[in-house]
Amino acid sequence: MADLKDTYVVHGACTTCTCGMRKSRTVLEKSHGVFLKDRALMTVNDCKPENIICFGGCYSMENPDTAAEAQKIQMDVEKDCPNTFTDTVMNFFAKKDQKESSDAPLRVVGICTPKIISAEWDNGGNTVEVNGEVPLLAGAKVYCLYGGEIEIIDSGQPEAGDMSQVEISPHSVPLSGSPGSNAESPAMGAAAAGLAAIPGMPKQAVAGMIGASKASSYGKSKTSDVEGAGDLITRQQLELMMQPYNKDGTGGISLKANIEDLDEINRVLKKYNIDSVEKARHFFAQVSHESKVGLIEKYNGNSAEEYFADRDFRTEYGHNTKGDGAKYRGAGYMQLTWKSTYQDFADFIGDQNVVLYGASYVAEHYSWESAGWFWDNYKNLNIKIENGTTVKEVTRVINGGSNGLEERTNFYERLKTIL
Repeated sequence: MADLKDTYVVHGACTTCTCGMRKSRTVLEKSHGVFLKDRALMTVNDCKPENIICFGGCYSMENPDTAAEAQKIQMDVEKDCPNTFTDTVMNFFAKKDQKESSDAPLRVVGICTPKIISAEWDNGGNTVEVNGEVPLLAGAKVYCLYGGEIEIIDSGQPEAGDMSQVEISPHSVPLSGSPGSNAESPAMGAAAAGLAAIPGMPKQAVAGMIGASKASSYGKSKTSDVEGAGDLITRQQLELMMQPYNKDGTGGISLKANIEDLDEINRVLKKYNIDSVEKARHFFAQVSHESKVGLIEKYNGNSAEEYFADRDFRTEYGHNTKGDGAKYRGAGYMQLTWKSTYQDFADFIGDQNVVLYGASYVAEHYSWESAGWFWDNYKNLNIKIENGTTVKEVTRVINGGSNGLEERTNFYERLKTIL
């Protein structure tokens, strides 16, 4: 962090949490009218829930969901191995010199819902104002109710810079439009393409900047097949998919991924034959909706066991025990659900821990792998797309209805400007 000291933070900066499963990023849906190297500058007050994307899962036992997961796993293990405690005590005395197993214990993960208790980012004492607000610095921290320390570990800038690069726009603008959306001003269209809003810029000039930006970022035609073209998804494309988007330009869903996922995403796309632009558009449109609230299906109420109790004895899906509904609830980027589906995936991947530990294990170890398997092996969606289909039909195959169809369709249309 030493080389990032006093570096100004912009939309998309990388964050970590001491209790989080993975890295995340900052989000600024509407700028403060200040841009740094073409990206919206963040301030110390940008620590609301919408500014911090979840960290995939939470390891803190102070999180009620994590504690419930741990208790459920312990009960399942004790049920399957009723003599575990007695055997452990006897083995301690009989084999006390024997080395313990080298296997690391499973880390239980619950739903990550950052609950920020800080009024603003701890900015290391910086009070210098820009446009009337204190800009956020790399290294700043906030704290979560469940004990997590959330820290910004990079600036989000293409290259760290100083205040000589700051450009102030007279108006704050949404960051989530797209070059093809109905932006109300040149500034909005420029912001959507990652360009600074310049007062008085003609619409024609903005259009030219956006076109040049897309051409240099993507390096290939939108309509070209991606098979054999190396990595299927570029860093720039992933970054754009990660920006919140709605058709009316007011924010909305985004792909809840991290730049660090890029290699894994490309590996999964290749392995599961998602090998054309059209397949990729459909895949990411569905994934963005399915995982929009995290990698484990959320619930309301006191516990996951209570909330998903109506699924406990759905024998047609392999559920026959109290707690099965919570244990095999949606997990991963395609929200793998039901014990029978978990078993099929476990058999395919060769890891029975998928069934033993359930949702938390899938979310931590197979978040993208399970999505690819579900898409290709379980639902045969690649063939449907090759034969020609619609977002509505793909949605029906995935969840049996039209839940979230508008969001999925909007994101699919946006992907036409990215892929």
